[in-house]
Amino acid sequence: MTPVANDPTMRRYSLTEQPEVFEFLRASFSAEESARIISQWAWKYESNPFNPPEGPIVFVIRQGTKVVSIVAGFRLPAWIAGSLCEVENLGTWVVHPDYRRQRIWWRVDNRQVYQAPIAIAWGRRLSARIGTKGGWVPTRMNAMLRILDPAQMIEHFSGSRVLASLGAAAHTATRVITDPFRRSPFGNGAVVRLGGVDERCDSLWEHSRGEDRAIVIRNSRYLQWRYMDRPDAEYLLFGVERGSELLGILVARSTTRNGMRWGYLVDFLIANKNVEGVFGLLIQAALEELRRRGAAAASCYASDPHCRRILNQHGFFSVPQRNPIHFSLKIHPGRPDLTQFMESRRWYITMGDGDLELAS
Repeated sequence: MTPVANDPTMRRYSLTEQPEVFEFLRASFSAEESARIISQWAWKYESNPFNPPEGPIVFVIRQGTKVVSIVAGFRLPAWIAGSLCEVENLGTWVVHPDYRRQRIWWRVDNRQVYQAPIAIAWGRRLSARIGTKGGWVPTRMNAMLRILDPAQMIEHFSGSRVLASLGAAAHTATRVITDPFRRSPFGNGAVVRLGGVDERCDSLWEHSRGEDRAIVIRNSRYLQWRYMDRPDAEYLLFGVERGSELLGILVARSTTRNGMRWGYLVDFLIANKNVEGVFGLLIQAALEELRRRGAAAASCYASDPHCRRILNQHGFFSVPQRNPIHFSLKIHPGRPDLTQFMESRRWYITMGDGDLELAS
């Protein structure tokens, strides 16, 4: 079928198109949201160390000469049941407000977007429902929450200082009772604040990846790009050391969310034989630092049942959501051998694996 003059066309993004794309982003998002995306653009897409030779995983749709839609993602190395495999995280899909409801994406050949063996994406209920029509398999992800300052939470949501003072008193009593039972040293290991990523993270990765699951490769190269090089955020990196060995790491962050200080346990990786004791020490250290920074609560995502159980032991609970987050997977048609990984339960997933925490 021969395309007509007003048919949309899609091509891979070129660096020369950056001014047009930034103009498009400002027209398609709020001022705050577009500023955030633009501030991350070069780091997240253009200079991503895992880009394929042909360039960033960004595609532009034009109607005539006007940019009417983009999809932007990034490629990551993954470890799938003992083998290396590339994964594409396709996080930013947007159509210009003037061109919505015109089925733009159905009118172009979008198969070129899906080149990696596996594509992953995060989204709310509506985007997950739409994705199923295109072969995506979504799984609901339950956020886990730990209240750090009940008084701040109560006052923020109720506006009542009396309720806040009662909440603070109850929280203090609970901490006095439970603190002696929560602090359990692990052998000769010690929790430390890490100033950066070093080669010990590669050894930790080798001892934690497992042979029967799917996981984004968390070696020093990935950790450096994802957390140390990000231009618009500061991360807290905790580790458990025993001698010169690194037994586990946890990446945390504090920020302001809806006018309230908030904490995230963004990512964590523990050597297989040490999960119980090491992860507990890391959680305690991160929560104490987030509390010191004034965070009212801390949240995280964890697909691993063992990690979720340990988080439960440290006061985290699943949060009911009216419009829950979904983690979606799509397997390339040419890789039927990977269909067993269409189920998210086969994946090791944290908040750091998606765009969730990058949006704040």
